[in-house]
Amino acid sequence: MRCPENLMKLTNHALFFALTLAACSSSGGNSQGAGGAGSAGSGSSGAPSNAAGAGVGGSPSPAAGNGGLGAGAGMSSTAGGAGVSGGSGSAGQAGASAGAGGHAGSGGGSGGGSGGSAGSGGSSGSGGGSAHGGASGGCGKPVVRPSLTAQQQMDVGGGTMRSYLLEVPQSVDNQTPLALVFALHGANMTNTQVVGSFNVGSLSGGKAIAVYPQGDETASGARWTSNEANWSYLQMLMTDLESRYCIDPNRVFLTGFSMGGGFTMDTACQKSTMFRAFATVEGYGPGGVSAATQPTCSNAAVKAPLLIIQGSTDGTVTPAMGQASLAFWTGKNGCSATTSMPMGTGFTSCTANEDCTSGFPVYYCTGTWMHAITSTAAADVWAFFSTFK
Repeated sequence: MRCPENLMKLTNHALFFALTLAACSSSGGNSQGAGGAGSAGSGSSGAPSNAAGAGVGGSPSPAAGNGGLGAGAGMSSTAGGAGVSGGSGSAGQAGASAGAGGHAGSGGGSGGGSGGSAGSGGSSGSGGGSAHGGASGGCGKPVVRPSLTAQQQMDVGGGTMRSYLLEVPQSVDNQTPLALVFALHGANMTNTQVVGSFNVGSLSGGKAIAVYPQGDETASGARWTSNEANWSYLQMLMTDLESRYCIDPNRVFLTGFSMGGGFTMDTACQKSTMFRAFATVEGYGPGGVSAATQPTCSNAAVKAPLLIIQGSTDGTVTPAMGQASLAFWTGKNGCSATTSMPMGTGFTSCTANEDCTSGFPVYYCTGTWMHAITSTAAADVWAFFSTFK
């Protein structure tokens, strides 16, 4: 569905303001040390960086990279799962080390390695995201369904509280592992404004739990700044939800609109193993607004499964920006220039690049809409995520 007119004006104003800023995103080095089984490991903090906003309107603020997150803090130790990261790999045994944002296998203490490596007997496989497998620790627990209009609170440390909305479909019984979808709002918006637009619970037919986090509040409005504070918040939220609900850790996805889409692109760049796949709606990058027509990523070897949705009449995040992101990711994922309609149901006005590196497809969907999350775009997002098993 098309965004309300007042929302469109608000979003466009915020984006126009941000185009005057140098919002190129960078993150500090993030080292994660080994921990005991399910306990926080030790690690050195990342090198300080000047992390400017991931999207429109993000004002620069110094932020040091975070480190030292073990299996207990920021990562969950999931039962019966594979202790590998980097794709749909084979099961590792106790002691597997998870990649950035990954999850340790049953009984394994997690360590930081970039990209992660398999534990004894395991090997990391191809494909995007983390190869956790199995089910999360919330399976079998009583189902709690908070009101979709009630802001939930999380203490992210130092007394700082972050809020989010949670969509738990009526069919959820905490017996069957489901997908988990993170859906992000745009600049100067609230999470409430995108719940009905992304509409994950309905579009998935109850096969996904959706979380709508609120961005970091600034003097000029809500932002999704690409920094360790926001990535740590999402990781903590992911770990908490997996401990309370029956989630398939191999099907955790990230999507975002506008600035939330820019943050999604940067997450695919900087934290590619944190989610299985990514989808953007009128997003840009990676690299922030200043790199919108020439995306850049400091992770030279990055690959990520991605869906890019771009309105052909969007005057805010222009078709040229969408095409630049498409060219960037098809190059990174080793795709050929040949495209075709993707297989499967639910897609509208989309093409899929063929011959991409196994497990790293790139889809591009477009239509004659402006800067909005249309019902067509929302359906394409879920159709893309549902292709990952």
